[in-house]
Amino acid sequence: MHLFHATATVLAALCTATPALADLTVEQAWATWKAQVAAYGLTLDARESRDGKALQIGQMRLTFAFPMEMGSAYASFAGPRFEPLGDGRVAVTFPETGHLALGGEVRDEGSLAVVLETSVTGAQGLMSGTPGEVVSDWKYDSMTFRLLDVAVSGSEVPELSGLFRSGPATLQNVTRIDDSHVTIDGRSAFTSYDFSYEVAVPGSGDVAAMITASGLAEEMATDSVIKLPRGGIDLLGLHAQLRDGMHLETWVTAARTRSDQSTREGDALLMTQTAEMQDYDVTMKLGPAGLDYRGRTGQFSVGGETPDLPVPFTLSGSGVDFHLLVPLLMGEDQDVALRMGLYDLAMADGLWALFDPEGQLSRDPATLVIDLGATVSLLFEFLDVRAMIGGARPPELPVMAKTARLNDLRIAAAGAELTGEGDITLDYTDWETFDGMPAPDGRASFQLTGAHALLDKLIAMGLVSEEDAMGARLVLGMVSKPDGDTDSLRSEIEVRKTGEVVANGVRLK
Repeated sequence: MHLFHATATVLAALCTATPALADLTVEQAWATWKAQVAAYGLTLDARESRDGKALQIGQMRLTFAFPMEMGSAYASFAGPRFEPLGDGRVAVTFPETGHLALGGEVRDEGSLAVVLETSVTGAQGLMSGTPGEVVSDWKYDSMTFRLLDVAVSGSEVPELSGLFRSGPATLQNVTRIDDSHVTIDGRSAFTSYDFSYEVAVPGSGDVAAMITASGLAEEMATDSVIKLPRGGIDLLGLHAQLRDGMHLETWVTAARTRSDQSTREGDALLMTQTAEMQDYDVTMKLGPAGLDYRGRTGQFSVGGETPDLPVPFTLSGSGVDFHLLVPLLMGEDQDVALRMGLYDLAMADGLWALFDPEGQLSRDPATLVIDLGATVSLLFEFLDVRAMIGGARPPELPVMAKTARLNDLRIAAAGAELTGEGDITLDYTDWETFDGMPAPDGRASFQLTGAHALLDKLIAMGLVSEEDAMGARLVLGMVSKPDGDTDSLRSEIEVRKTGEVVANGVRLK
């Protein structure tokens, strides 16, 4: 799915660019394309020819060379035709049908070659603006990619098929070019797209196993801002380019997505899998502040069936969210974040019955949330790959965590619930108080409800022994205290820079 979708998006993006009303020549329109290609670090090979006032581009080949002569990747397809409309705009057209060749090779590993049949209907591309700021508008009624051939290191892969289809879509890009950077502001809207593929893999005997998969997305939209150096991306020196302003932002939403997969060996079903989610919303930013990746979904469900389980597997929930923030450049006091949330997670009764046939455990939907944060200093330029190839090595302590935070902890399942929060600061001037680690100073608080009742039920079900349960209760008693008359425990943990560890006012160390 990702290969076909990415290819469609890239090809459509190259057909677009977007502003001020002025006469744009066909040469300037083509120059915008070439500037985009160069900024991505690609090499372009294409023949240009004039046809009256129009400019026809022949077969295009885009090549990306991997660093250190490790190999290369390529894409080849029929080039566009640029034709002036006489009102300052340039029309961009592609053949309605054609072929897209993708592939590459990695040194000492082999090669891959893929050929796709392409078809597009109702396509219209328009470019306007000035050479420094070009607006591209692109739309089509349908676009199809059909897999024709796949070869690995020269050997054709048999019994492999694939199809990607996109319904009506609109795309717009504004390409701004200055002395140092190419900036592309883009947005797109797809009514729908779907994909399917089938591949044969080795089975348990002489019979091959067939994997069949399909998927779809509805009402998908993207927004992006890409700022790249005009000379192209330097994978061995990303640190310098990021500091100089290179960044990437992309936002993808979809009203609904679904995927299905099944595996069969002859007539025997080995496995089926399904996944569906509503309100998909994901954002990614890459820039001087690091990698910021976050997202959420609405209602979701996953399911499957396998001979190893007597009942189908089904799981559903009201939503998922996540956040990952990681600094990439050397510097002091940078933020780190890690969050994962699963909400109202529910299993089908048939699955519950496998280990709790009498219904002793609470089957209320479960929730899991963990939200962590920190402040760190990076003492080494990890993205300066060229320097590391030249012999540069990180110090003994390349990353220093200055602070750490538990912003939120929530685990609710089987009738019990654990919540917590806390923070800590590390003192790197004191390595003696805590025997060779930076002296911590902070606190954390936790609340646990329903734990004793859950242990009683697990004992009754035979899942936990009396001895194991007693050990668990002793540990809980050491680090917590009753909170009221109900089955509720509270724990306040303090770690002091003087070397003391205190739990609920009682010194443990």
